[in-house]
Amino acid sequence: MKKVLLIIASVGYQSVEYSAPKSVLEEAGFEVVTGSDHSGMAQAAYDGIKTKVHIVLDNIDIENFAGLFFMGGPGANQKKDEK
Repeated sequence: MKKVLLIIASVGYQSVEYSAPKSVLEEAGFEVVTGSDHSGMAQAAYDGIKTKVHIVLDNIDIENFAGLFFMGGPGANQKKDEK
């Protein structure tokens, strides 16, 4: 199964911008891996939804993925030390 990587901010990602593409990709047969700037659980900006982070940015080998997507939200503009 081909894998795709969805990148979200660990705090302040936009949950709808993550969940809708994730569902479409899974329905199309892709394994979705979630990456972020911190390990553990990421928290969405407006609805407080939490999402498990599978891989941190420092450990990503892009050659392992068929696609790479960056999700938005207010947390996407923050520097690591501001979170």
